[in-house]
Amino acid sequence: MFNTMRFGDVQQTLDHLRQSMDQVFGQFGNPTWDARERAFGPTVETGWDNDALHIRAIVPGVHKDDVKVTVQNGQLLIEGERKSPTNGHEAEFRQLSYGKFSTAIMLPTGVDTDRVQCNLENGILSITVPVTEQLKPRQIPINAGSEQKSIAAA
Repeated sequence: MFNTMRFGDVQQTLDHLRQSMDQVFGQFGNPTWDARERAFGPTVETGWDNDALHIRAIVPGVHKDDVKVTVQNGQLLIEGERKSPTNGHEAEFRQLSYGKFSTAIMLPTGVDTDRVQCNLENGILSITVPVTEQLKPRQIPINAGSEQKSIAAA
């Protein structure tokens, strides 16, 4: 229904580049490039249908009590924290990033922010923002013209 710029795609690409560089420099023993210091940022994607804007944020290892979704000033804000494991083996977890995160998504006019729904299941936060009736596509009826009368040729 709408084309949206995928800022999350650019952010995800830059995060992957940064992680790759962290791994390369980490192999040389540079403690300032420790992977445990990286901040976690969820990958976010959006899609439309005739009834709603759908947003998915990939938040593996985040409990529903550690994430908050709010709408304010035309923005949908996703905030939370992916906590590091507390099992005493932190030295073993060097490739994953942990920490607080926040992502803001500008909402278009014509969405119903009073009826936003969220669901967190298997590390995927699904958010549905319904569109108002004025924004939904409306089919315009096409009237047929008056019947054509044939004229006999002489």
